[in-house]
Amino acid sequence: MSKIVTFQEENIWKRFPGTSRLTPRLIVQYVQQGIWSDSDLEKEGLKIADSFDTPEGKVRVGEEYFNEDGTQQLFNTEDAVSIPPSVITPLQARKALRASGLYTQVTEYIQTLTEEEQEEWEYAVQIERTNPILVKGSAALGLTEEQLDSLFILGASL
Repeated sequence: MSKIVTFQEENIWKRFPGTSRLTPRLIVQYVQQGIWSDSDLEKEGLKIADSFDTPEGKVRVGEEYFNEDGTQQLFNTEDAVSIPPSVITPLQARKALRASGLYTQVTEYIQTLTEEEQEEWEYAVQIERTNPILVKGSAALGLTEEQLDSLFILGASL
């Protein structure tokens, strides 16, 4: 768990000589290195506290702080955006297809391909998101770009 610094003054760093810009991360480092003690910080209205978890499905885009009543707040969060990987393994692809209920459809589609394309799919050591067989197959099965991205994200997690 990370540490955060809480304080009530916006320009607290001005009160500490020898620092041009005092960030919460720097304050934590100074305490960890023994340069400042917790009691030194308390005299200045500072406190080091355990960080809290970012809500699931969100990413932190700001600093954390504590309200006066002690409740923890995130200054700002936004929805997490998953970036699909460009490559997954054939095993990951098959697991993702099974998990999404598309395995049978894809297997049947593969049987309609040329022998060379079937071999390429069967013996691939990796599945690239831009592979022409994959692009052609996803279009034939009516999958959108978003659905294909979701399959790759799912596959990478398996």
